[in-house]
Amino acid sequence: MLLNCGLYRNNISIKTVSDSSTKYFIGGQFLPNTAGVNFSPNPLSGTIQLFDVQGVNPIGVSSITVGASPFTYTNNDGVREGLYITGGTVTGITKNGVALGVLTTLLLEPGEQVIVSYTSIPNMFKDRKG
Repeated sequence: MLLNCGLYRNNISIKTVSDSSTKYFIGGQFLPNTAGVNFSPNPLSGTIQLFDVQGVNPIGVSSITVGASPFTYTNNDGVREGLYITGGTVTGITKNGVALGVLTTLLLEPGEQVIVSYTSIPNMFKDRKG
């Protein structure tokens, strides 16, 4: 389900959607209602993905627990993420089946994944852009 956002205030334009489909919000703004809350209670169920929506704060940087090599990371946060890889000895990075060498910064859309191969464990961080 694609919802092209405009101005939404007091939950007037976003109605309850009770199926389990993925909802995509692309562009526009979310403005707080008079209580300062956009969705209370949340009128949507399923997965929600936001792209270029004003009024949604960036979530910020957090660390990723890196598993054994080759380590696969999937962006399951529903927002665009910057992915930072530092330290360790990275021998290869693959995104969407394409070998990228040993980059240190990647952009992942929701649902995309990256495979990181290494001989010495690196640090990985995700910067969720909200």
